[in-house]
Formats: sequence, C-alpha cells, structure tokens
Amino acid sequence: MACGFRPAKSGLSGSPRVRVVASSVEVAELPGTGLSEAAESGARVELARWSALSNDADADVLRVDIVRLEGFADGVVPAAVGVVGAPKSPTARGTSLRLRARGLLRGKNGALELPEVELTEPIAVSSDASEEQARRVTAARALARRAGEAMARQALGVP
Repeated sequence: MACGFRPAKSGLSGSPRVRVVASSVEVAELPGTGLSEAAESGARVELARWSALSNDADADVLRVDIVRLEGFADGVVPAAVGVVGAPKSPTARGTSLRLRARGLLRGKNGALELPEVELTEPIAVSSDASEEQARRVTAARALARRAGEAMARQALGVP
C-alpha cells in the first residue's frame, strides 16, 4: 500500500498458507469432550473455507489455546417456602458455558499472539444428570470449534 501499511498477520504475499498444529487446553476438561480436537477442526474448516489450509512445512503455523471454560446460571428460580413440590433451594432455569481461547501464529516473520476470544453457549437444564452432562459436552465442543474458527479468521486478518 502507498501509505506503508502491511498486515501483521498471515498472507503478506497475498496467498496465505496456514497449517494447524496441536492445540493446548489449559483448563480441566469435561471428560470425553475433546476440546483440543474440536478447536483444531474448527480452525482447519475455516482456513479451508478461505483456501488457506496447508500442510506444507514452510506454511505459517496456527495454534489455538483453550484457556478457560466455565459454567454459570442464566436464571434462578427462588426456593418456595411452604409450597408442596417446590424446590427447597434456588435452582437454575438455564445454564451457559463460557469459553476463552487465544491463538499463536508463527511464520517466517516471527510470532504473533492473536487476541483472546470469549464465546458463550446456552444449555437447557435437565433433571437427568447424565443428559445434562451430555449437553454440557456438546456445548463445550461447539464452543471450541467456534473458537478455532475465530482464531483462523484472525490469523487471516478477516473480521
């Protein structure tokens, strides 16, 4: 560009080539979640969508790090004192999972830490504990996949 501006991210030559390496998960994972694999898959899908996915050794390298996964109540039903069949303590009407991830893009021009993303996914409450756990795992995977996609877009400089 005439002003001297050059993007600091992948693809300075106009045809970005990025390969995804193993992601790291810095949080206690839900059992059987596969957050790392979901984040990598999301990044690969997004890079392929932009025709930037590569397995070449000289391609830029993208790593997605899952740094936080937490659940929180979306709404609370208060305990009803003296009402038959009502909960004895406050209960959640719904819950959500929140995931934070950051990325690292390494290339010939050095390394660039990508901005952290925070994503949220609502989960319906169930009275069955195993069903609720399955919903949490599904939501966590969806969040990790979306985080991988977001990191790939950042690596390419796509808003």
